[in-house]
Amino acid sequence: MAKRVSSELASMFVEGMPVCSEELYAKDILFLDPLNKFTGVEKYQKNIQFLKKSPVFDQTRIVVHSVSIYERPNVPAARRWTVCTRWTLSMRVAAAPWRPTVLFTGTSDYVLDATQNYVVCEHVDKWDSLAPDEQMPFSFAGMKDVLSLVFRFPEATNKGISQPTYSILRRAREYEVRKYDPFYTADVAYETRPEGLARLDAYYGGANDLAVSIPRTVPVLLEFADGFDGKKKMCGILPISAAAPPKPTAPWIELRSRPSTKLAAFTFGGNLTPEVAKYYYQVLLDKLERDGICRASPKSKVSLAQFSAVYTVPWQKKHEIW
Repeated sequence: MAKRVSSELASMFVEGMPVCSEELYAKDILFLDPLNKFTGVEKYQKNIQFLKKSPVFDQTRIVVHSVSIYERPNVPAARRWTVCTRWTLSMRVAAAPWRPTVLFTGTSDYVLDATQNYVVCEHVDKWDSLAPDEQMPFSFAGMKDVLSLVFRFPEATNKGISQPTYSILRRAREYEVRKYDPFYTADVAYETRPEGLARLDAYYGGANDLAVSIPRTVPVLLEFADGFDGKKKMCGILPISAAAPPKPTAPWIELRSRPSTKLAAFTFGGNLTPEVAKYYYQVLLDKLERDGICRASPKSKVSLAQFSAVYTVPWQKKHEIW
């Protein structure tokens, strides 16, 4: 049954595929998420179709990250077995003139009914962006979360500038867990930021074996191997290309191929100082531990991602802790 549920979830938003297979669900299935509560397989089908393609939503995609099955305690024996899926769901808001894409991550619990040949009798969605006490239907926090995504406009400062590509595995309220595709960086050890930037600028400007200018990208990474102590590197991300990047002519620039990587990212603004960076790094560690993601040490490897030019006014600056 876990495989059937996973297959159903992965295909229900695919163009030309049915929204759901009625034989998998009880006629009086109960659906719950932070914005809805209803019963009946017909309403269940209409809700999926509304998200899949309607005057409000289109271009809906779902990625299933994991599937498991567990036995719930303290419930009637006939409804103990539950299939749990973890997913990322994105869709375009076609009803808005600016056509924003909204993205949610979370889990779905499919409760199986042993008295009806293990059909799904309950479907309960929980969003990573909401606290446990905000998951109940008709949640004000849930509606606020949706509106914040609809009215989040693209950044103008880095428009058209290349960035490494990634998928979002978890969108929590304060941070994201991302999976980055492979990319190259040009790394240089440095003592002061102007020194590191000058050396990277020379490489990007043509100090390489092909004597070519390399398009700039964002972010610039300040990488610390041992918390915020010890050796540090400045890393310029190189444009995505099928070919390897040109080799630097200066001995202090090192090219590094980075494999696909999962990381947590915490975004903040304002001026970046060592004290500010350490404060937000500890905030990120606390949130990850709260959500059971990991228990990282303050001495773990950490990167500061800088997206804004040096001359950007503080209230428009963007930084991330990775």
